Amino acid sequence: MFKHILLPIDTSEVSGGAARSAIELARACHAAVTSLFVVLPGLTDARYRRMREQGVREREQALGKRVAELRAAAADANVPYVDCTVQAGEPWDAILQVSREKGCDLVVMGTHARQGLSHLLLGSETQAVLARSKVPVLVFPPSRPPVC
Repeated sequence: MFKHILLPIDTSEVSGGAARSAIELARACHAAVTSLFVVLPGLTDARYRRMREQGVREREQALGKRVAELRAAAADANVPYVDCTVQAGEPWDAILQVSREKGCDLVVMGTHARQGLSHLLLGSETQAVLARSKVPVLVFPPSRPPVC
């Protein structure tokens, strides 16, 4: 069925739930998993370095912890964890680009399921991926309990 799953991650619980489910799906399909963390544009230059010096290290540590948890969960499930890619750019665009570059045949992601005005103002990365992806996208809403 699926051979290589792309898992966009952040440090939220929504992302954690989607990650656990993606690993279970990968185990069932005998697929590999690649995770992706996207750094927003404008945070990759000197501004990013200043922010990191002012406390973004906590977020980096949380991301490092998430990646370590993913590696451990994948190892426990006998799922090949290919790598964690860090990409700068708009999240939806980076997800599509890395999906193509890595030859992924499924994207598994969580969504914060914003609605109404916050959805209109903030946009939806998930919606943008769904509208443009050439491969299937499996979306886990925040209220859905993890599979495992």
